[in-house]
Amino acid sequence: MKRILIVIGTRPEAIKMAPVYLALKKAEGLEPYILSTGQHIELLDEALATFGLNANYRLDIMKEAQTLAYLTSALAEGLGRIYEEISPDAILVHGDTTTTMMGALMAFYMRIPVMHVEAGLRSKNRFEPFPEEINRRLVDQMADVLFPPTPMAKERIYEEKPEVVDIFTTGNTVVDALLWVKEKKLVNVSLHDGLKPKEYILLTAHRRENWGEPLRNIYKAVKQIVKETGLKVIYPVHPNPRVKNVAYEELGGIDGVILTEPMDYMSFLKHMSEARIVLSDSGGVQEEAPSFGVPVVLLRRVTERPEGVQTGHIVLAGTDIDTIVEKTLQMLDTTLPAYNPFGDGYASQRIADYIRYFLGLSEEKPKEWVISYE
Repeated sequence: MKRILIVIGTRPEAIKMAPVYLALKKAEGLEPYILSTGQHIELLDEALATFGLNANYRLDIMKEAQTLAYLTSALAEGLGRIYEEISPDAILVHGDTTTTMMGALMAFYMRIPVMHVEAGLRSKNRFEPFPEEINRRLVDQMADVLFPPTPMAKERIYEEKPEVVDIFTTGNTVVDALLWVKEKKLVNVSLHDGLKPKEYILLTAHRRENWGEPLRNIYKAVKQIVKETGLKVIYPVHPNPRVKNVAYEELGGIDGVILTEPMDYMSFLKHMSEARIVLSDSGGVQEEAPSFGVPVVLLRRVTERPEGVQTGHIVLAGTDIDTIVEKTLQMLDTTLPAYNPFGDGYASQRIADYIRYFLGLSEEKPKEWVISYE
């Protein structure tokens, strides 16, 4: 049996890698394990539990007001120790977090093959998102196998002329996760009291590059949108004090704005699926909302997911107050294409099939995911 260690540290990673674990578990000759670094603890564990999963190994490095320097040093020590303990045949990392970057780096140091799920995403601005843009570029350089989610992401990898030759397009695993939850559990989840389908806006805003004045601008735009449209806004507030404190200063007590604690994954998807529109600076939301036919106003100046912009599912608004209001009003009346440009629900199976092929457990090379954005 070939041991595959899946390294995750945040809730989005847990959500996107849970269906990969389930696919690997069913694959002949593969033995998957989950290592949780604890970059985020409670949110990560809740996401895994949605899929009936628990981490096999834990580092639990999270502490209050943790810095990138602390995270990097704690991950280096902890990951190196775990890798030596279990001697995996391959390390599977996802996306662009500090956990991802250090998970790949420590594996590279120890000559363990690295496989990068959601490779090839680029905003082409190294400080937006920060530090994720540089993290994913570094991981793509260290990895032995790259799994870009879309043909456009694959093209961006080839533009950089990497040494690695194993590049295999899969679709995005978040679509797998979303469809799994939608089929099995979403029907039993209720909306927040006072909300009716398509009569509210879902807001998510927490990115590091938006801390400070950009966040305040977002919140001021939200107040104006509520006033002009009559729609309610529900905002699951990120627990980081630099987000939470400003959110309650600007939006606390505002009629039509509902501030909540972070939602579990099923509740969040339920509120996304019934929203009229989503305002977000998130990465995953850009990939999830198209499956529900919900438009996204992206509270960022650039995106590493241009597929959704090209198909009209996403519009860039940045953090300028007037632009956010203008783009939101425009998108309220938008009719979206009836497909998700990021995946079809079979990405995890493609990844499992390709890992078997890469490790010599299968002689047949699987077929990549192909989609046209025209």
